Amino acid sequence: MLASPATGPVVAVWYSSDGATLYARTRSGKVYETGDYEVWTPSQVTAEAPTSAPPPVVRVPEEGVRLVPAGFGRVFALGRQLFRSDDGGRTWANLTAYKAESVIGMGQTSVATSNVNPDQVVAANQFGVWRSMDGGLSWSGLNQFLPNLEVKRILATPNGMSGTRIEVAGVGAAELVPGTPVWTPVQDPGLDAEAASLKRYTAIIRCGVRSIVA
Repeated sequence: MLASPATGPVVAVWYSSDGATLYARTRSGKVYETGDYEVWTPSQVTAEAPTSAPPPVVRVPEEGVRLVPAGFGRVFALGRQLFRSDDGGRTWANLTAYKAESVIGMGQTSVATSNVNPDQVVAANQFGVWRSMDGGLSWSGLNQFLPNLEVKRILATPNGMSGTRIEVAGVGAAELVPGTPVWTPVQDPGLDAEAASLKRYTAIIRCGVRSIVA
């Protein structure tokens, strides 16, 4: 239920000094770059853009957020959601909330603003990289060609109308339907049965431990 297809966790995003290239560092430590915001390639860059000290603000939008100055008098706050203030923290706008959820996923890890266009904002979180061209009012994903899906194992190979099925960390089963470029979450009977068995065996072990202690 996100704005567009997602991928795995990304811990940092930043722009080159001329604003022509966007970099993304995945949780595994790999760095990718893109100049067209579609195709990502492995990057030789290792140093991230220098960071500034958190600016003083009147208040924060929620406890535990990390403040990031963005120039032009703008401040972002990274928390479960992404917030923006244009008046030193007197008021905050939640840029990602839809009801109780986030349109780009929860757990914001990084935010970067283009040196060329201050309304071009890129955010990173547990679900990948997301871009806004209007200061955070709307979002689109940059994940379709970012090779960052955390695959734990292959569940099934293509068979008839069914495509390759994998287990993705934090998601469960996902399938690449023939003729499509996006992995889609699906129910996998084998994986569900395995999870149920593990839950049952865990309960039995806990009961046994309680009996021994008693």
